[in-house]
Amino acid sequence: MKKYFVLLALLLPLTGMRAEKLVRVKGLTRSEVRELLMNYPRSAVQMRKGDTYDLLLEDDAIRALSQKGRQVEVLLDMDKWREEVRKWAPKSEYHTYSEFVQDFVNLAQSYPSITRLDTIGFSVQGRAILALKVSDNVNVKEPEPEVRIVGVHHGNEWISAEVPILFAHYLVENYGSDPDVTEMVNEREIWIIPIFNPDGHVAQTRYNANGIDLNRDYGYMWENWGSSPNPYSQPETQAMFEFSQKHNFTLSLSYHSYGEVVNYIWNYSPNEPPDSLMIRQYSNGYASYNSYWVTEGYDWYETHGDLNDYSYGIDADVDWTIELGNEFIPPASQIDPIFNENRGAMMYILKKAGQGIGGFLIDSTTGDTVKEYRVYVEGNDWPVFSDRELGDFVRDLLPGTYNLRFEANGYAPVEVSGVTVYEDSLTRITAYTHPQDGVYGYKYVWADIADPNNSFTNPMLTPRGLGAPDGQYISLGVGGEVVVDMGQYSWVHEGFTIYEGNDGNANEGYNVAVSDNWNGPWHSLGMGYGTMGFSIAGSGLDSVRYIKITDDGDGNSNAATAGFDLDAVVAGPPQYPDIAVSPLSIDVTLQPGEVDTQEILISNEGEAPLVFSVGDVENNRITAGPLTKGVLYAPKAEPPKGAPDPGRGIPPQKGQGGPDNFGHFWIDSDEAGGPVYDWVEISGVGTPLNFGDDDSLTVSLPFPFDFYGNTKNSVKIASNGYLTFGSDVTDYSNDPIPDPDDPNDLIAPFWDDLNPSADGQVYYYNDEANGRFIVEWHNVPHYYNEGSYSFEAILYPDGEILFQYQNMNGDLTSATIGIENSNASDGLQVVYNASYVHNNLALLITTNQGWLSEDPRSGFLDPGESIAINAIIDATELENGLYTADIIILSNDPDEDSIVIPVTLTVQTYLSGDANGDGQITQSDLNYLANYLFQGGPAPDPFLAGDANGDCDVTTVDLVYLANYLFSGGPPPQYCNGRLSTKKTRSSAR
Repeated sequence: MKKYFVLLALLLPLTGMRAEKLVRVKGLTRSEVRELLMNYPRSAVQMRKGDTYDLLLEDDAIRALSQKGRQVEVLLDMDKWREEVRKWAPKSEYHTYSEFVQDFVNLAQSYPSITRLDTIGFSVQGRAILALKVSDNVNVKEPEPEVRIVGVHHGNEWISAEVPILFAHYLVENYGSDPDVTEMVNEREIWIIPIFNPDGHVAQTRYNANGIDLNRDYGYMWENWGSSPNPYSQPETQAMFEFSQKHNFTLSLSYHSYGEVVNYIWNYSPNEPPDSLMIRQYSNGYASYNSYWVTEGYDWYETHGDLNDYSYGIDADVDWTIELGNEFIPPASQIDPIFNENRGAMMYILKKAGQGIGGFLIDSTTGDTVKEYRVYVEGNDWPVFSDRELGDFVRDLLPGTYNLRFEANGYAPVEVSGVTVYEDSLTRITAYTHPQDGVYGYKYVWADIADPNNSFTNPMLTPRGLGAPDGQYISLGVGGEVVVDMGQYSWVHEGFTIYEGNDGNANEGYNVAVSDNWNGPWHSLGMGYGTMGFSIAGSGLDSVRYIKITDDGDGNSNAATAGFDLDAVVAGPPQYPDIAVSPLSIDVTLQPGEVDTQEILISNEGEAPLVFSVGDVENNRITAGPLTKGVLYAPKAEPPKGAPDPGRGIPPQKGQGGPDNFGHFWIDSDEAGGPVYDWVEISGVGTPLNFGDDDSLTVSLPFPFDFYGNTKNSVKIASNGYLTFGSDVTDYSNDPIPDPDDPNDLIAPFWDDLNPSADGQVYYYNDEANGRFIVEWHNVPHYYNEGSYSFEAILYPDGEILFQYQNMNGDLTSATIGIENSNASDGLQVVYNASYVHNNLALLITTNQGWLSEDPRSGFLDPGESIAINAIIDATELENGLYTADIIILSNDPDEDSIVIPVTLTVQTYLSGDANGDGQITQSDLNYLANYLFQGGPAPDPFLAGDANGDCDVTTVDLVYLANYLFSGGPPPQYCNGRLSTKKTRSSAR
């Protein structure tokens, strides 16, 4: 067989590459390795034996291990290795990328009847990702088991390209002469992709040209490893996803180096997949040809977002990682021996791809093939999918007898019983169904079930969220996310309903977005709670196929059913809540010092749960005092990281201040009438955030939060002591407020250069019982590891913000406290770089100056339920005059997401029963009332002064009541809120 040789001129320049070494470290624990991989995303495990790891690390990760006392043995300096490669003689038996391309072009031209060369996509730098199809009728898609063989996810794992290349040659060169090869080529569709990462292969680096580890970039249990910013972030992995959706792979092989390992799924979890018995048997079968070590991936070392887990998790394709050779780069003389020890194993997998059940699902009314359906085996929750083009399916199984269930959108489910599978044989069947209404989630594009602490209590049987509502569900985890594909033949044209599974915690929250493309752009439809319908009208799209569901981020992340519980997505006219509110206006007259309560009834007359929040905006306020912002008196300079901040401000002169232009005030617990300090400890119930320095995480809010007149549904929590709804979440150098520099759209309880990655922790928690969202910075130090600060920010649905400071030990004169709007045109500064904060302090930021409040301020209503909200009107500190406000009720009713109830308060001093307004209650008032009631005389002024019996109206009953008081010893006149007129003396007319 002809060999191909390195032309070093084709290597890309190595300038700009990071220092990287292959090292060996002994005595590492699994948790230490996980922490290392998360803190240094460009780190990777190459090999593990016991507690000894061979790792690919950059210098900063090596320093971190050394600082922890670990002995790091350098096995290979990758920079020096690359330079050495450049000096090699022009001949070696490893292919360059261009030699590989020419080789596969030659194969396709030499064997046109059994090979076809396709380009499945392009790399970052525009290189073709080539796939060679090997099959007998190569230009026709046939109902045969499909197998995918991939090499070079990591560009510097050279041997992983050579084995697939040699296997392609072996198949085509032995077709027609070797019976086993001939059978496999005739009865299979084999796709071989030797160099999946061409840019990395050319540059001789693990990563693609964007510095991303492609084998951490796939969309099943992705967790931001390998520098991957989001699932399928790279053109290479996008190409693999789209290629895999066009085919229906049954078994697959992914080659890497090194270690001589057969690695089977799962890689993200120790939990076994439903097909574990078959997977282990096939794994041992592969190893029987070469004595490779067989291991479950997670048991070897944990990874997230890899091709193996994606293939089975999304496509039900059982995929293996095969680690080749005993060295990172085996000598070229080992290429043939390594291939030969794997050739029989590869043939074994080709054969096993045809052991099971295959066939078609037919529409019995038309005779047409149903193209898109799932096939379940009784007792197994993991379905396989049909080929979307041809409509055939293949379900790999061990020998035995099975019962099958077919599910297709728009068709009745059908069951086929008693199908027998024989060794190395495909039992073919045809099932029949008939049309039936019902369109449901068909499969996933990605599924990222959050389990940040590796509790593994969630079984993560993701297919339970597909199909019709059936009581089975998948819990997304706190902050977890799935993208549901409704199917290429069943787009959503009007709306859909998301059904919640019953884990005993109803009406859990989530965000919903839709798209007509699997990778976006995404159009938000807002938040949902429990089982809820959504119209796509607000998306701007005529129809959608993909629905993204993201948990709202609250709850205990270690719980077995953490996060929203997805039972099903059902297309069709959506179910909605329908809010009803009564009354729609409030008009009250009070005397100074009086308090009144008006009841507002909120009802849900719709078909889905209603979530609401209540707040108010008062148009008449009495300011708590003059504005007392801490103003800047030294120029603001941006200090270097870790250096003292030269900016200085002035301490507040009193414990209150404002308003800003919007109307926010602040008042603290040191001030009379301020909030009461009442620390809420959430470290035991909240979700911890695994922050690095200058880091952030976006979480969903459990309710619509009003901030400077804009509704916010999610917030970015920054390690540096602030929250933002804007873009910049890494600013360690605090600014005064307002300031045009980022971050804007800002809530800053204690913005300073903090570092929770050094010590302490940051938590967030949805306190559903008390209707509030809490973020706690717990014992967090400064960047230079001085001080220890525990403080929290509490957000309420009506827009109120409460800061609390528990233990603030360290420098308290280098932080910013306050809020700022999105364009820095408005803000409320409490303090900037000056003394103010102390232990056990509470600080309230509000637009509510006290005369109007509501209780409760948020809630959930199932269909048919109602709740009474108390509007509390307090004239204790008000002078005579007219006061107006609006009570604003926000909800998820798509037709009435905001209801405004005008409130009018008249504060007027009067004496109940003093109809003529002379300050006394005498017979003259009887005469005045009689004249008004019977002779058309003037009304009492104020009108309620004539309301002697306190029923808030003036009638003849008041005339009788007043006469009884004046002449018969009856009770004194009452105010219409029930208070007696005891401040005035009776007339001596009695």
